[in-house]
Amino acid sequence: MNNTFDFNRFVRLINRQWIGVGKIYLMSLGIIAGIIIGSYAYSIHDITNAAQYNNLEKLFSFRLLLFAIIGLSFISIISSSYFSTLGQKSRAIFDILIPASTLEKFLSSLFYTVILSTLSYLLLFFIIDLGFVSYVRSNFTSTSTHFSHELNKDVIVDNLNYFFLVNWPKNTCWVLFLPFLLNAIFLLGSIAFNNFHFIKTAIVVVIYSTIFVIGLVKIMVWFTKDTIVANRNMFFSDETNVLKLICVVGVLVTFLLWGIAYLKLKEKEI
Repeated sequence: MNNTFDFNRFVRLINRQWIGVGKIYLMSLGIIAGIIIGSYAYSIHDITNAAQYNNLEKLFSFRLLLFAIIGLSFISIISSSYFSTLGQKSRAIFDILIPASTLEKFLSSLFYTVILSTLSYLLLFFIIDLGFVSYVRSNFTSTSTHFSHELNKDVIVDNLNYFFLVNWPKNTCWVLFLPFLLNAIFLLGSIAFNNFHFIKTAIVVVIYSTIFVIGLVKIMVWFTKDTIVANRNMFFSDETNVLKLICVVGVLVTFLLWGIAYLKLKEKEI
């Protein structure tokens, strides 16, 4: 098979892959939807019979944490299962003989595990949030009035915004690489391991992360031992600078792991 990229062949490959993974993909989204709906329903079950509710600001305070945990878990599981059939000889031969280049197969995996997974999860979460928030806003007063000393007048505050209008924590943009990094790690794991892909990859990640953190702490202690900080306006004293550095390293590692995954997939083809 010619290992160049052909767009028409790539589109046909994506359509063909949907036949194999479509049902599993939709079932996964159904499970995710059930977890999200259950979390929202549990949070409002105690106010459905109340005549009024004055704590709407904290009603859905769990959303950011739920969004991050479920989203990262979803992408990791989807990524770890995409090339899982390569560990089964009978099915691996069938997948290897698909008339498409290795590059097209790898790009197809990124389409399903990165692009489609991210967009579908965002859409699903936003729709569920829209439904529950709209229900609460229609039954309770979501606004309150506060006097602003700066403006010297009353200001109306909305205590329950939709999730896509929520103010994200400061410096969130510098950790947006994390879903892509997890995708690269678990996608590589699905190619490298023959079975129990998610569990084995997760164990390797935990071990390497532990070693890295312990090593980093030891190095920092060794460098700063018996020293006095004379200038506190250092690069690493600023949280934003540290997050920027982590972001750069994370992006580089992500592309490196994608490259290794592509080479491993090419080895499987041979």
